[in-house]
Amino acid sequence: MTSTCTFEQGQKKWDTAPGEAILDAMGGRLTNVAGERYQYDGNHHKNISGVVASLCNETHATALSAIEGVVAQYVRDTDDPSVRKV
Repeated sequence: MTSTCTFEQGQKKWDTAPGEAILDAMGGRLTNVAGERYQYDGNHHKNISGVVASLCNETHATALSAIEGVVAQYVRDTDDPSVRKV
């Protein structure tokens, strides 16, 4: 498996931070379902907008494209304080 997606809103940042650090070290990527990276500073601890994790940037872009139609069907919190705009 080279990518995985989850649409759960109950995850906390401490659930994804270790995996993101490992993925970054391996050249991978972890973002929300809109492709925005998470911020780990501040007082917001929930990953509100789902998670996409991939082993490489190309695979990540493919995964985001594949779920784009599904994600568009749901309201996404565009002011999600847990992400940083890239």
